[in-house]
Amino acid sequence: SEKDGRKDEDKYLSQIQAQILLRDTEEYNAIEKQKVIDRKLRNAEHQKDIVRQMEYKQRQSVPEMSTQEIQLNRPLLELVEKTLTTRDENASRMPALQEAYDEE
Repeated sequence: SEKDGRKDEDKYLSQIQAQILLRDTEEYNAIEKQKVIDRKLRNAEHQKDIVRQMEYKQRQSVPEMSTQEIQLNRPLLELVEKTLTTRDENASRMPALQEAYDEE
């Protein structure tokens, strides 16, 4: 009958809508999953960039000497080390002197 035909048609349309909704949901989930993957990749690249920048800045601020330069400068380096150590020891023994030194 016409009523049964109408029910079958409605059922068929409902199935088509359900399939469309299912595909849309799958597509949405795939897009969201890809967004997460892309964000993780971007974050990893950003982190690598930051590490590279930090390493570069550290290399700029700490000049490295060759073995020959160290040997040539060893007496000076030892004198500087000894002077700084003596200064620190004296400063720890005399707090008032440390305050006066800090004000300079």
